[in-house]
Amino acid sequence: MTGGKKVCVCGDFNVVRSNEERRSMRQGSRPSDQVSFNQFIEVNDLVDLPWSGRRFTWYKGDGLSMSRIDRFLLSEEWCLEWPNCEQQAQLRGLSDHCPLSLSVDEVNWGPRPLRMLKCWQDVPGYKQFVNVPGRIDSLKDRLSVLDCKGEEEGLTVGEVLELHGITSDIHSLTRMNTSICWQQARLLWLREGDANSKPGVDDLQFHTLSFAEGGGLVKLFSIEEVRATVWDCDSYKSPGPDGIHFGFLKEFWGDMKDDVMRFLNEFHRNGKLTKGCGSVISEFQSAFVKERQILDGILIANEVVDDARKLHKELILFKVDFEKTYDSVDWGYLETVMRQMAFPTLWRKWIRECVSTATASVLVNGSPTDEFPLERGLRQGDPLSPFMFLLAAEGLNVMMQAMIQSSLFTGYSIGTKLPTLVSHHQFADDTLLLGAKSWANVCALRAVLVLFEAVSGLKVNFHKSMLVGVNIIESWLAEAACVLGCRVGVVPFMYLGLPIGGEPRLLLKSVLTSLPVYALSFFKAPSGIISSIESLLTNFFWGGCEDKRKIPWISWNIVCLRKEDGGLGVRQLREFNVALLGKWCWRALVDKTGLWYRVLAARYGEHAGRVREGGRNRSTWWKEIVRLRDAEGDEEEMGWFAAGVERRVGNGVDTLFWTDPWLGGVPLSVRFRRMFDLSQHKLRTVAEMRELRWGEGGAALLWRSQLWVWEEELVAECRGLLSNTILQTHEADKWVWRHDPGGGYTVRGAYNLLTRTDMGVDEVPTDLIWHKQVPSKVSVLAWRLLRNRLPTKDNLVRRHIITPDAHFCVTGCGEVETAQHLFLSCPIFAPMWSSLRAWVGISCNFFGYAVFGWCAKSRIIDFSRQRKVQFTRC
Repeated sequence: MTGGKKVCVCGDFNVVRSNEERRSMRQGSRPSDQVSFNQFIEVNDLVDLPWSGRRFTWYKGDGLSMSRIDRFLLSEEWCLEWPNCEQQAQLRGLSDHCPLSLSVDEVNWGPRPLRMLKCWQDVPGYKQFVNVPGRIDSLKDRLSVLDCKGEEEGLTVGEVLELHGITSDIHSLTRMNTSICWQQARLLWLREGDANSKPGVDDLQFHTLSFAEGGGLVKLFSIEEVRATVWDCDSYKSPGPDGIHFGFLKEFWGDMKDDVMRFLNEFHRNGKLTKGCGSVISEFQSAFVKERQILDGILIANEVVDDARKLHKELILFKVDFEKTYDSVDWGYLETVMRQMAFPTLWRKWIRECVSTATASVLVNGSPTDEFPLERGLRQGDPLSPFMFLLAAEGLNVMMQAMIQSSLFTGYSIGTKLPTLVSHHQFADDTLLLGAKSWANVCALRAVLVLFEAVSGLKVNFHKSMLVGVNIIESWLAEAACVLGCRVGVVPFMYLGLPIGGEPRLLLKSVLTSLPVYALSFFKAPSGIISSIESLLTNFFWGGCEDKRKIPWISWNIVCLRKEDGGLGVRQLREFNVALLGKWCWRALVDKTGLWYRVLAARYGEHAGRVREGGRNRSTWWKEIVRLRDAEGDEEEMGWFAAGVERRVGNGVDTLFWTDPWLGGVPLSVRFRRMFDLSQHKLRTVAEMRELRWGEGGAALLWRSQLWVWEEELVAECRGLLSNTILQTHEADKWVWRHDPGGGYTVRGAYNLLTRTDMGVDEVPTDLIWHKQVPSKVSVLAWRLLRNRLPTKDNLVRRHIITPDAHFCVTGCGEVETAQHLFLSCPIFAPMWSSLRAWVGISCNFFGYAVFGWCAKSRIIDFSRQRKVQFTRC
């Protein structure tokens, strides 16, 4: 056990070494326990030190039962290092156990001096508590005398009652002494009832702010910064309590800017409190931090589970559930974390004021009580609270890193050449802990969560938490879940709203009851699921329900067209899914600092700044992304992303010479396919080829065989393109989205690119139909009217809903009820246009036809040639 090391074992062993160490009504204890305990001491070469102070360490309180069950056991190496060790039992006070002390060279510094506060004289009867510690010591001495007497000859009934009274007095005086110590110390962190034994985070290594970042948090706002913020806000949204919106501020900025600056300088809080959080929040958190997304965590978890499955590795995942997350954050812990992160003192003062000024009241029979201050928690709905919670949750990340560095916890290693260690991921209060299968990891998970709970106040609900295993037998997983006190889950399981370890077909259950945007942002939806969703949307749009379908008057493809092209602008799910997945292709090119990218690069490899295809062991998700990136999809999807990206070459270090579109927007491997097939340097970068010299006599353009004459002409053409290329050695290579070189790739831009039609924007009067002052249901009615898709009797006859003899106008005028007749020429409704013309003040004999005149232009309703001429004349 000791292994030649200095070992000290101490505590309540709940067993004695001999009958002399126990006194009770039963006299003695089980001999088997004594034998086992003595064998444990002998086998491990432990030393039971000499004893001083008293005979027993535990007292029942009746003066009859007592035993020595507490002790120090030391190894021989410990005793050789400190030969003068001595264990002593102290006065027990309120506890039924005597505190033990282990000393080497005890030095008695004497009693602490009594210090009196002047305010005590103002309190009546202050002489009764002026020397509270002395009175406690006197009572403990008397208690010790009674204990010693009980050890030798037993106590009388009167002495037992005196023992109970002394215990009660010590309890009362101890509470009074704690209150006095709090007043003397004047420390905000000491609260009544706190035993000052709470663990802290002072020794943990947090990420810290730089001096410039810290100074930027407390720097005054500049007028340029305020003006830019005002102009970024919508002019006619979110007016203040006085009804003034940002449009008013913009209009009168010259007159109001001084007042605005005075207001901001006075408070100097809003807008800067969250700056700098990104530099101190670890990459394992992906919530509320710029350039990080919720899907990053889903990607990491899916890749880890897929890697463990295919490589037959054992993996455990623990999904943590916190109780009342925002309501339980400890303010003292939050203050300590901010101090450890080097936030400025003034900034911490602002945060403390924002957090600690919260009050609450309770409704009693419908009436609120008086407000009372809170002592912990973050305000729900406060825009500052999510960022404060990130700082609080960072403590768990730091603890996990410390456990890994101390070899107490082993994360999951993904990849072989450049492996990346993944141990946990956090998205606000959604936490997932990952590691290799071992009992040490299970115990470490329990320990770190309990420690984090004690430090931060965030209580873990182990009963709702879940342990999931990959390639682990159920019996071991059940035992581990019993140790953790949680339930057992299976793959796939839900994390951040999506299934982890599941296939795309699971989308059917995930999206049919909610909007599919979130799920489609990660999974490539099969065609069958897209058809099912669009069928539900079509039925819902036309007013149908689950057991009853309505007539779809207009094709869904037309409904999904943009409003400028004659549709309603409803998203086409297939194209929208592709545009969302294209965002991952773009991020994999331009964002290489996140943990999610390092996981992909570690698993599949990386070359010249691009993640490799991954071969046969790649996950289903990465397979779809590669197909989209490298144009391996069907004809409708093929090449749109590759055609939209262009490589801007700086130093050429991260740009592939043949396969990246860096010269003329088309890869050289496509423009000069024959040369690429014969090249000996297919995977060289531009910088490497430049180093080898691509001009005449250089070694860059080397071929595997002798070139024909027509191939020599291709080489000359290629060299001609390369002759004007100049590398910028001080600039890095970067990717550019051709359709928006300044802004980069956006899902909206990609979707518009995929759904672009050849219909001219002037053929449909969208500015009149979809005017912002027209109610949406009126706009939809006009849109259907222009396409002659209203349920008129003429249209119902065409769809065989009614018989031809029932197609006459509902007004009884005897004409066939068509859209043109119903809205323009019916004698009952036609006078409406005369009234409207008089109200608008327009002189026109054919005002109704003028209003719907664009119908002739859009060729949607087949007006007669005569009425077209009449409209033209009016």
